[in-house]
Amino acid sequence: MQELKVNLLAEGLRIVIVASRFNEMIVDRLIEGALDTFRQFGGSPDELLLTRVPGAFEISTAARQFAETEAYDAIVCLGAVIRGATSHYDHVCSAVTSGVAAVGADTGIPTIFGLLLSLIHISEPTRRYAISY
Repeated sequence: MQELKVNLLAEGLRIVIVASRFNEMIVDRLIEGALDTFRQFGGSPDELLLTRVPGAFEISTAARQFAETEAYDAIVCLGAVIRGATSHYDHVCSAVTSGVAAVGADTGIPTIFGLLLSLIHISEPTRRYAISY
């Protein structure tokens, strides 16, 4: 069997992280993990850009704009969508999933899908308490 070995070094790579502001408590931890991993694999903070968008729905639009500049080697998309009492969750999950996948397929820029799509229903009073804006 042949094995393809991939260089996992981030040295010299220009990376943009597109992260949602909504569900900030969760997304901030995803960002911390991405930053730690980037540094662990030799990435320079000077080669990393973090941008925030209002919510998960807007992630793929921002990712496409960055991909089309051809200034970045990869785009990391981070966010969290939590099921509520409406079908809004299903629409947002579908749109962001297909949108992020299309950015990578259309532009050839690696687009990493780092979104948590939680099926756990959280009641509205609990969500208001747990989510900061």
